[in-house]
Amino acid sequence: MSRYKTKNYSNRREYLDWLAERYGVDRADVVLLSSILGTDQDFDGLPSTLADLSAAKHTQGAVFPTDRPKRAKLPSN
Repeated sequence: MSRYKTKNYSNRREYLDWLAERYGVDRADVVLLSSILGTDQDFDGLPSTLADLSAAKHTQGAVFPTDRPKRAKLPSN
């Protein structure tokens, strides 16, 4: 029995889909990170990294606001 089935997932794809939904990140990001980290990190490093990514995406707007105030035009000489 695979380690995914022991954790009640049909296969790795189903598990990665669940992670994307759980952490609110794009599935493509989950697949990319899982390929970088390797399968040995699926239940440890990958969820931890996704939690950090999710938190960074939520705080990014506070650190880097998307709506910047318009600058006043300087008088030309």
